[in-house]
Amino acid sequence: MKDWEIYQQLAAQIYAELDPAAVVKHDDRIIGASTGIPRQIDVSIRSKIATHDILIIVQVKDLQTPADVNVVGEFCAVIQDVRAHKGILICSSGFTAAAQTYAESLSIDLCRLVDAKHRRWGIDLRIPLVWVENPVNVHANIVVRPLRTNKEALKLDGNVARWKVSPDQGLTTKTLGQLFSDAWNTGQIPRTPHTWHLFQVDTNRLRVLLGEKDFWCDFDIEFRYFCDRTGWLGSFPIKTLTGILNFSQSTLRAKVSISPTDVPNVRNDSWARLEDPERFFQSQPNAIHIELTELDPASMTMSSPNLKYSIDHE
Repeated sequence: MKDWEIYQQLAAQIYAELDPAAVVKHDDRIIGASTGIPRQIDVSIRSKIATHDILIIVQVKDLQTPADVNVVGEFCAVIQDVRAHKGILICSSGFTAAAQTYAESLSIDLCRLVDAKHRRWGIDLRIPLVWVENPVNVHANIVVRPLRTNKEALKLDGNVARWKVSPDQGLTTKTLGQLFSDAWNTGQIPRTPHTWHLFQVDTNRLRVLLGEKDFWCDFDIEFRYFCDRTGWLGSFPIKTLTGILNFSQSTLRAKVSISPTDVPNVRNDSWARLEDPERFFQSQPNAIHIELTELDPASMTMSSPNLKYSIDHE
């Protein structure tokens, strides 16, 4: 099929989806009341309102240039001949200013079909998206109490988050980063932004590994952490969209499909920084947003500037 045929069928499909109760027919023939001859109608829409039959006819033009007053005038003659209650003129390239003025005086709606998958009929429609992050700055205050004298020099990892702890001398282990992230990700500790918090851990059944061997030690630990909350405003395009852009009513009625792969999973430098995401959400309560709330212990960096330990010497 040629593009203009596909464009006509797309119009019939969209109107049928918008009003399932109506009878929508592509390439219809209606006898003119004045001329007595069959008039070709690109799309006819028949429905009932309070038991009254309503006829709407649609003329569909896939043109390279905007439709002018001549196109509007020819269509007006068809509307009058078939006694249609409403006429809708669709053009893929839009309409001239004079055509819009003329159509308004005749109560003819001027529209354009939108199909995001088609190069010529697409529209750059994007959905705003707010990306919110909750970064956490964590310090660990640790007091280590060795149970025996170490025989070798200790090699301590500078990132305390990677230190291992265990309740059973190493049969099962976690890292200090996991201790903190488990409490954070399950909501056991406060997340109030822009303030410092203190999280004390019960270490009665845990020991910490100092170095790389089996030097397990009793210890006490408390995490001091600062919560932040930052946001960025971006957008993403709608890739699956079919609908009708009505110039006369300044509306777009469309069927939209968004898959998980359409939504960005990273942000880039083009996104605008929102210093106060909460204020933005108050003004835009229906805004779509992605919020990163979980901590990944594997990517955590944790310092312990006040590490204290005591080791007996032989």
